Amino acid sequence: MPESDFKEGHVEADGFRVRYLEAGQGDSVVILDSTAWGWSPLNDALAKTYRVVVFEVPGMGSSSPNTTSGSVNDLAGTMVQAAASVVSGKFTLIGTSFAANVALRQTLLAPESVEALVLISPTSIRPAASAPTQTLDEMKVRLSAHPENIPSLPFGLIDNLTQEQALAARLGGTVNDSEVESR
Repeated sequence: MPESDFKEGHVEADGFRVRYLEAGQGDSVVILDSTAWGWSPLNDALAKTYRVVVFEVPGMGSSSPNTTSGSVNDLAGTMVQAAASVVSGKFTLIGTSFAANVALRQTLLAPESVEALVLISPTSIRPAASAPTQTLDEMKVRLSAHPENIPSLPFGLIDNLTQEQALAARLGGTVNDSEVESR
């Protein structure tokens, strides 16, 4: 159960209605959510010390399917607009899995906004010869040191993850990205 009092908001960005949660005070931390819009202990812990804004990336979580964005870069541009509408000044940017790819591209598009970048298991930068995850069980193993402690996902969240995986595959977000690796 979350300890922090996150408030929900929405912002228009690049033709999308982007949902976000916000809590805490202090320096801003922006999190791009890729966990089917679920509460995270990380969000709660950070909100004790920082102002935390968790964006639901269009096409992820419980948002409508995203058939508009043509690339990860397009999606990053949307998130640049969303963040600029909610957060003034520099912020720390965190992304996990496919959303880490978006966060990386967002930083490349608007480096003046990002003070620090935290990438957690980005799908576009993988160890050599590792294939992208195909199942939820594979994802649990790659994203957690103790996957056995991750509870089973409710049916609705499985649908959300299926939608997210389809978006990532369509935008090439599961392919090793040598351009971003070289930067």
